Amino acid sequence: MQYSPARRFTRDGNEALEKHLAWVCEQVKLNVEVLLPPTVMDGLVLTGPYGCGEGGVMRLVNDAPFDTMEFVVLVKGAAQVESADLRKILDDLAGRLTPFANTKLTIRMESKARLKKAAVSVASYHFVTRLRWIVGDKSLLADCEHHADARRIPIEDAMTLLLDSCSALLLARDRVYRPGFSIDDAAFVIRSMARVQMAMGDVILIARQLYHWSCVERNHRLNDMRKPDWAWTVLGHHIQGMEFQLHPMFIAESQGVLAVRCQQVSDLAGKVWLWLEKLRLNHDFATVRDYAYDESTKCPKESQWHNLVFNARAFGSAGVSSKWRLRHPLERLMRAMPLLLWDGAEGRNYSLVASCLDVLSSVTSPVAAYESLWRRLKGTVLPA
Repeated sequence: MQYSPARRFTRDGNEALEKHLAWVCEQVKLNVEVLLPPTVMDGLVLTGPYGCGEGGVMRLVNDAPFDTMEFVVLVKGAAQVESADLRKILDDLAGRLTPFANTKLTIRMESKARLKKAAVSVASYHFVTRLRWIVGDKSLLADCEHHADARRIPIEDAMTLLLDSCSALLLARDRVYRPGFSIDDAAFVIRSMARVQMAMGDVILIARQLYHWSCVERNHRLNDMRKPDWAWTVLGHHIQGMEFQLHPMFIAESQGVLAVRCQQVSDLAGKVWLWLEKLRLNHDFATVRDYAYDESTKCPKESQWHNLVFNARAFGSAGVSSKWRLRHPLERLMRAMPLLLWDGAEGRNYSLVASCLDVLSSVTSPVAAYESLWRRLKGTVLPA
């Protein structure tokens, strides 16, 4: 098991930026200790890119932070993680401190008791390996060491990662062809492309049990491993995604240039998608249309009863009456997104897309309906 040394917040940010990020951590610590009594809080950590020393640095007049600073309060009881009152306190605090941090802050809760029982995932692996202790030390996570073993990350997490990043790319491609393309649209497209560029290499590493908390180490491992011929192109994109994560830049490019780049990233992501699903489902799909229309379940590790309950909770009566009521809700996205992104389904008005999005029939645009459904299911993971 390898953990982040977390001696710095960034790999090469200047001293002023490092001091600023340390000051933000101190402000969060002081406020959390005032708001939460010792009977509630065990510890406080900074996780995410800044927790492991690989936070993004924007090279402006002075170095500036780019990534979200992700704080986690370790609470004493597993039940407290679900407390709406505590969540509101921490959300309000994050909102108040965000303007002073010069980047977005999030503060959530976790407990040792809950983590001990939870299955290993990308999220739990990142949490235990990328954290920087603000209050407490690693003894507070004793008996949670299994989450630091990247080989235990299920391949379903790789598909969830690729689904989320490709969903963002679908929205980016929709924007890049709109009239009235703005600077904000360009920034969204660039961020979404970088996200997919990283994800394509990361899912290959997860599938091959070679994942690592450091994006730099992941890139080294991707370079060294045996891979399909097309995956050498993935390596090049992974390098670009890694550079954006460490040193985000928004270079002024025309709408036409971004459209071409977006299409190139999209085409490669389609190959990675079919490769991963062949490996995960043990089924060879010749095209994304074959994949989308194949009637076998895309989530074989979940029972129909659980799927029915999940659909009822997510969509109410519309979910229970749908033809997809016995399928996992994410299956709607996994069938509609490949058609919309890679097969031009929006223009061809495929009935399957409409069927997958039937719980949101009031939304006229297929991409807008997909975005609404994707955001509603945000945080949902494939059952492993």
